[in-house]
Amino acid sequence: MTFEPEIYTEEYVTYIFMWHSMGDACRKCQSLNGQTFENQSIYQQMLWSPIWGDLMDLDTGYLFTHPNCRCQVEVQAQVNIKEIDELTEFQRFLEIMV
Repeated sequence: MTFEPEIYTEEYVTYIFMWHSMGDACRKCQSLNGQTFENQSIYQQMLWSPIWGDLMDLDTGYLFTHPNCRCQVEVQAQVNIKEIDELTEFQRFLEIMV
């Protein structure tokens, strides 16, 4: 059995984007601080907010909030391995071997 992770990327991985503002950030960026954006993908072109619109070009990392913005966006990938049959089978195999 061969596990090919690229096959499962979009179907089994959820991406969560979190905005981190600098201490001296503008009001717009302060309002975004700590905000998470779910139901978006690293494969789409823009990270967007229902309130502010396009926030970041995901291809280049450019922030659209304002010129010279120093804020950062953290991306977390959550993998639901229980949904991947090959990994479930492999886990069962390991449990038997121990």
